[in-house]
Amino acid sequence: MKALLLIALINPITLWAQFNFEPDSIVQTRNIHLGIPDPDSVKFEFRLWNSSTHFGLLTQLTLNTEDEWSYNTGIENHNAGIHYFENSRNINISELWKKLDSLNVRTLPSQENAKISIQKEDQIHYLTQEQFEKILGPGGSAFEVELFRGNDYRTYYYLDPIKLSDNFKNSKEKWNANEHHNMAEIVRTINETFELMRNFQEYLKNYGKEDNRR
Repeated sequence: MKALLLIALINPITLWAQFNFEPDSIVQTRNIHLGIPDPDSVKFEFRLWNSSTHFGLLTQLTLNTEDEWSYNTGIENHNAGIHYFENSRNINISELWKKLDSLNVRTLPSQENAKISIQKEDQIHYLTQEQFEKILGPGGSAFEVELFRGNDYRTYYYLDPIKLSDNFKNSKEKWNANEHHNMAEIVRTINETFELMRNFQEYLKNYGKEDNRR
C-alpha cells in the first residue's frame, strides 16, 4: 500500500519534469499576434519557427491544464500575420513530445554557446566563435525554439543545423557536435511528422490563386 502511494506521488512529479526549463530573464516573444499563452488554460507550450527572409513556418504544440495536447502548424508572413494550415492528421503529440524531450529540446543551448570540437592526433580542439562562423558561412535557414510554462519563457536558435550536422557526420575528421545533431533531429522530426514542406507548397499555390481573385 505504501509503495502504491509513493508511486502515485512520484508519477505527477516525474511527468511535470518533462516541461521544466531554465527561463530567460527577459520575455520577448517572436510573434506579437501569438503573444504569451494564457497560464490559466495552458500548462506548457512549444513553438518551432523555420525562418527565411519573407516567411516563417510555425509548429505549435500545446498542453492545456486538463493535460490534453493539441497542435497547430502554419506560416507567418512578413507582416507577422499567421495563416494556419488545415491540421486534420491524428498525431500522438504526447509520444512526439517524449521523442523531442529525449533530444534535450528543453535544455539545448543557443548555437552561439553550443560546443563543437575536433579530434586531431589524440588531442581535442574546441572551435572558437570565429572558427565556427567560417564553417557556417553566409545565409541559410534559421530555426528558433520558444518554450512557455506558466510565466516562464525560454528561446534559442540555430542556423542551418541539418546541413551542419550532416557535414560533421560525413567529414573524414572526427567532429563532436552533439548539440547540433540533436537540433537537426528535432527539426527533421517536426518536418516529417507534420509534412510542413508539403503544406507550405500547397499554401503557395493557393496564395497565388487568392491574389488573382482580388
